[in-house]
Amino acid sequence: MARIVQREGEGHYPEWGGLFSEAEAQADLGRMEAALHTATKLRHRTEFIPTEKETRRHHHLLGELARTRGDAKTAVVELEQARAMLLPRGFFRGGTSAPQHVPIWFSLASAYLEASDDENAAVWFERVATSENEHIWWPIPYVRSFYFLGRIHEARGEKNTAREYYRRFHDYWKDGDLDRQRVAEARSKLSDANQL
Repeated sequence: MARIVQREGEGHYPEWGGLFSEAEAQADLGRMEAALHTATKLRHRTEFIPTEKETRRHHHLLGELARTRGDAKTAVVELEQARAMLLPRGFFRGGTSAPQHVPIWFSLASAYLEASDDENAAVWFERVATSENEHIWWPIPYVRSFYFLGRIHEARGEKNTAREYYRRFHDYWKDGDLDRQRVAEARSKLSDANQL
């Protein structure tokens, strides 16, 4: 599908978005060499149209590929570069591209968490959780941010704050199909106050 999008949107946003998606899919399938080759193709497109948006997309992709490889340190570096290129707020201006703030903030928070830096992870999960119109197009990372904030505050011993984040996560996802194991964990923690 990502390749169809690339062909049909050649020279425009869908092609670059398709390259991003293809590289992520290749990495998820364990084909890291192919993913890095696709990332190189995206970089060449970025050099052809050297806008900040496309450079940001390339750093975001390199950060995601580093996370997939288990290289949290490199992921943080790449995702911090992508984050630094974001405008302070994200607004949808029409066309085909939604603001990328939430995916980048969530990926950065996740990379910090994977690097055992809970303090910085909490900063960026909180940024996702308190986002306004930026999260409209990204409900999955938005809701998941509450779960991870619950875990971080629980580890700090901040039981009431952890409980509130778990409650928000549970309330959003309790009747859905996503994250069933996490939903069950949140429900258990909320029903058994001794766990928190």
